[in-house]
Amino acid sequence: MHQMMMMAYGPAAGGDPYWANVTSLLHFDGADASTTFTDVKGKTWTGAGNAQLDTAFFKWGSAALLLDGSGDYISTPGSTDYSPTGDFTCEAWIRPAAIGSIGAIASTRLSGNGWQFQVNADGTILVGWWGSWSGSFFGLTSTTVLAVNTYYHVRWCKSGSTYYLFVDGILEASGTPAGIYASNTATLYLGYDPQAGGRYFNGHIDDFRITNGVARSTSSFTPPAAAFPDS
Repeated sequence: MHQMMMMAYGPAAGGDPYWANVTSLLHFDGADASTTFTDVKGKTWTGAGNAQLDTAFFKWGSAALLLDGSGDYISTPGSTDYSPTGDFTCEAWIRPAAIGSIGAIASTRLSGNGWQFQVNADGTILVGWWGSWSGSFFGLTSTTVLAVNTYYHVRWCKSGSTYYLFVDGILEASGTPAGIYASNTATLYLGYDPQAGGRYFNGHIDDFRITNGVARSTSSFTPPAAAFPDS
């Protein structure tokens, strides 16, 4: 039996100065085994496989999203809300249950467009984008190697034309591609890569947030000490 995560803090006090730019926010709180995934911003999410809430291993609140690495994911219809044509931030707390195969954290990848946020087979984090630059793909990889059954805050940002990748608040990589991002409105998936035979994430995701129009960080920062605020 793994040690339970009991950090039952609610959303942070003081509010979010970029609340108007938040396009999706999921706390994954609720009853154990629930298949209701509430987005504070009103988006509709649908589960697949055995995707469910789990009250045993949460980072914040009362539960987390549990994905078993075999056909589990949740999704919401595509929107420009998830397309980083301007400044952008995507972030989550993740707890991998296994390392050894690629596991998608979040993805809008479709037919050579979109972006992909994943745990690599070696335990590093990769975020990649498709655009008008040479070779179409541009990616950043962390130096940090994740351990199983441990929560990490992972974030990527776009500020201007430069992209940034963070693990637990540490700037791990940054770069500027020679071109522009290829906008798309493909479905947003958590835990699944529709372009590569699944790449299902095995573990927990707690507090997932997208902020469109704001790069929340371009240098190292202190990770959030409570759930993302609701206003």
